[in-house]
Amino acid sequence: MTTSPTVGTVHVTETGIDLQPDHSRVVLRLFVAGREDVGPGDSRASVVIQRVLDLHEHQVDAELADIDERFLARHRNLHDVFQEHAELVIARIDGEAANISAARRLLLGASFTHEYSIEGAALCNPSAVVHSLDDQSGTTQFVVSVRGV
Repeated sequence: MTTSPTVGTVHVTETGIDLQPDHSRVVLRLFVAGREDVGPGDSRASVVIQRVLDLHEHQVDAELADIDERFLARHRNLHDVFQEHAELVIARIDGEAANISAARRLLLGASFTHEYSIEGAALCNPSAVVHSLDDQSGTTQFVVSVRGV
């Protein structure tokens, strides 16, 4: 039978370093999902379009308000981008394009928009390595590294 060594209490001193995302380093891009196994002849984009078309107008307004609350301060001309993206996918709608409200058109465009990070999108592969032991004070210094991709 093997036993594990007893682990003592670890005291950590916070350094004050706080890694936060920088939303100014992202751009809005068109995103249209490709063909998947969602049914005969359907594309994922067609399914998304239909879901937006099936919403009640009050749901459209609520969803657009939520999107505006989260993203309007982060992107200049947000609604212009949504409008542009809506125009690119609206050809998939059979004759209903003229009957779509302005809010639904924006929500449709938002549904085909994603934020793209132009810089490091993730920190991964964290590693902590002991740097030095101080037997007198009982402290251990270590180095932490991460990889940004």
